[in-house]
Amino acid sequence: MQSQQPLRAADLLREIRQGKIAPVYLLTGEADYLIEAALEKMLDLLLPAEYRDFNLTILSGVEATVEEITSIAATYPMLSDRRIIVVKDPLFLTPQKQDSPLVLLRDARRASDVGSPLRAVNLCARLLGLTPGELADTSIASSTIQTFIAEHGEQLSAEERSWLLGIPDVAAQLDLSSDSTAGDEKERLLQWLQGDLPNTSVVIFTITGRLDTRTKLFKAFRQVGRALTLELPRKGHESDPVYKLVVQKLAGVGKSISPRDLQRIRERTGDDLHLLFEEIEKLISFVGHRPRIETNDIDQIVTKSRFDQIFALTDALAKKDLPRALSSLYSTLAGGEPPIKVHAMITRQIRLTLQAKLLVQKGILPVDVSRMDSKGFNQNVYKQIDTAWRDLLPESRQLNLLRQHPVSVYLLLRNLSYYSLGQLHTALERLL
Repeated sequence: MQSQQPLRAADLLREIRQGKIAPVYLLTGEADYLIEAALEKMLDLLLPAEYRDFNLTILSGVEATVEEITSIAATYPMLSDRRIIVVKDPLFLTPQKQDSPLVLLRDARRASDVGSPLRAVNLCARLLGLTPGELADTSIASSTIQTFIAEHGEQLSAEERSWLLGIPDVAAQLDLSSDSTAGDEKERLLQWLQGDLPNTSVVIFTITGRLDTRTKLFKAFRQVGRALTLELPRKGHESDPVYKLVVQKLAGVGKSISPRDLQRIRERTGDDLHLLFEEIEKLISFVGHRPRIETNDIDQIVTKSRFDQIFALTDALAKKDLPRALSSLYSTLAGGEPPIKVHAMITRQIRLTLQAKLLVQKGILPVDVSRMDSKGFNQNVYKQIDTAWRDLLPESRQLNLLRQHPVSVYLLLRNLSYYSLGQLHTALERLL
C-alpha cells in the first residue's frame, strides 16, 4: 500500500470507505486539532461506536510501549471485524525536532498551557538532552537548565527562563516509571512492522510534529501502511482554511465572527487549533441568542495563557504598577494557577530585588544602567563581579541574584528605582 505522492486526508478516508484498510496508519503534523479531526473521522469509518468499549484502546505518552501495542494488536476483536489501537505521541516516536531551541521551548510551554504536561516534559527533556526521568530529578536537571539558560539567556524572555526552571517540578509529578530507551523501542517497532502483522487489528499512531521521512522506520510505515502529514494552515482572512473551519462551525449554530476578531482569538491561543476551538465553544455559549461574536465578548472570555498572566504580574510588581498588578493577579488566579505558586513567584521577585538593592549599596552593582545595553552590562559589569559575592547570597540558584542570567539582572536593575530598601524589607516580611 505504498504511495510516492503526498497523501491527503480526503484520499485516506476514501480508501477506508472503499474497504482498503491498512494495518498501520501514521498521522503527523504541527496542529493537534487537525490530527484529532482526522482521527475522529477514521474511527467513525473503522469502528462503529457500539463496538468501541471492547475493541478500542487509546494509549499515550510514556504508557505506550511497543510490547503493549503489539500485544493488544494480537488480541482477537470481540463482536467486530477489527480491533483499533490508537497510540498518541509515544515517547519513542516523538520527533527529534530540528527547530531552534527557542521553538522547541515555546512548543513545550504551549503544550503545558493547554493541559499536556507530559508532552511539555518530553519536549523539555529533548531540549536539554535528558531523559524525562532525569528531568524529574532536581539534582540532575537544575545544573543542565542553568547551563542552557546561560547559553541562550539573551534569546529567552524572563517568563521563559522562569518557566524552564519550574519544569522539573512538573516532571516530578508525572508517572515516568515506564520510560524506556527510545532507540530500543524504535528497533522493536521496526521489527514488528517488517514481520507478519495481524489482519484483525489496525494501529493508528498520531504524532504532533514531523518525523524524518528518510528513516527506515518511516519507510517501513509507508511500505505496510499509510502515512498522512496534516499541514498547519497559514493565517489569513476569508481565504484562511482555519477561518473557513470556524465560519462553518459557527454557521451550524447560527453564529458569525469577523476575520479581525478571529485573529484576536488566535493571538491569544497561539497555533494550537484544539485550544482555539475550545474558546469558540465558550464564546458560543457566552453570546447566547446573539448572532455575532464581538470583540468585547472575546476580551471577556478568551484569556491569555496562564504563564503570560503570571509573568505579567511579576513585571507589574517590578514596576510598581498597582492597577496592572491587581488585574494580572485576578486573571492569574481565575486562570487556575495555585495561589501558593503565585505567592512563591512574588516572593522570589521581591527577594531578588532586595538583593540587587543591597549590592548596589555595596557598590557591587551600578546605580544606573540606563546608558548601557544588556550586552554591555554583561561584559563590563556582570563578568567583572568577584565570585566571592555569589557565595554570600542563598545557595539556591533560583534565589541567588548573581546566579541568574545577566539579562535578568540587567532588567531587574532597570526597575530598581521603584522601591526603597525599607519598602522591600517590609514587602518580604509580609510575604514570608
